[in-house]
Amino acid sequence: MGERFDFSSLSVSSARFEQLVAQVTVAVRARAVHPVWLAVRRAGLATLTVGALLALAAWAPEWLRGTAEPSLSAHPVAEWAAQGEVPVDVDLLEVTR
Repeated sequence: MGERFDFSSLSVSSARFEQLVAQVTVAVRARAVHPVWLAVRRAGLATLTVGALLALAAWAPEWLRGTAEPSLSAHPVAEWAAQGEVPVDVDLLEVTR
């Protein structure tokens, strides 16, 4: 308990402090993101936002009316899955054009 701590290393001179700040500033600028990437990111975010708003605007009338019913007629596989059986004369792995 009687031992004294040496805090002299925490006391930084003004010149040394300015040098440390300059070193940190140089390091941060060296790692900074290129402005082109920032522009791409901003444009991508704007595009994503516009797409989400368009999707919301397209689906909002159905959501507000509440009359939309799910349809299984989009694909025969969905109908077979809903019925729980696959017709025997159908090969699911067959590729047709």
